[in-house]
Amino acid sequence: MTSNFTPLMLAGGKSTRMGSPKHLLKMPDNRPLYLHQIELLHRACPDAPVVYISLAPDSQLDPYLESLSTSTTNATTASTNPQDENILPKHPPPPTPNIPQHVQVRLIFDRPDWNLAPRPNMANPNTNPSPPPPPSRKSAKESAGPAAGLLSALATQPNDDDTTAWLVIACDHPCLTLSALGELCDGYRPPVTCFTVPSSESFSSNTDTDNNNSSTSIMMIEQPLVAVWATCALRRLCERVEESRGR
Repeated sequence: MTSNFTPLMLAGGKSTRMGSPKHLLKMPDNRPLYLHQIELLHRACPDAPVVYISLAPDSQLDPYLESLSTSTTNATTASTNPQDENILPKHPPPPTPNIPQHVQVRLIFDRPDWNLAPRPNMANPNTNPSPPPPPSRKSAKESAGPAAGLLSALATQPNDDDTTAWLVIACDHPCLTLSALGELCDGYRPPVTCFTVPSSESFSSNTDTDNNNSSTSIMMIEQPLVAVWATCALRRLCERVEESRGR
């Protein structure tokens, strides 16, 4: 559909009202909701080399997410002795997303700090700071809200210029369709374009006071967690968060 956006799924909420992790809820085909969503993101951005999943450090992981979380550690500590395979416990393979093998699914955890995204020096890229190391699950004790997920994603690519953008969806929108995301992407206007839905409330406005005529309008609500965010907008979000914390 489009190759101009970096896809990101936000799944770091506490799910307090739900009572169980929303990203692990089962779809009708018995696959977890997050797999459905990252497959949708890939279909919306088929040329993107990476699909990002943002979770809180205290989020519950299933076998596939656990494999993403520990893949680097396993690669550096795995034994080179073929005989060791015979003593390893046998487990059924975890569910995997239905996307091409050349597309990487990358798991990122919310960062506890907010000094995430210094503006890059486009005139002299060699002076730009190196990306911060990926946050550990032990680096924070609990969820920090959707802003933490957005800024943690931004921290993975601190040297992106301000013309790049992220296609963001929250995991708890299982009824999103590919055509809906297509309309969102086609209608993107920097710095942020949000998906809009009609409110359950409406309001009346008098258009002709002499004849007591009025019209009823439907209120539209913007969904910032189903949106396209320009990198410059995420940098501004980072600045506002830092300002609110007195930095």
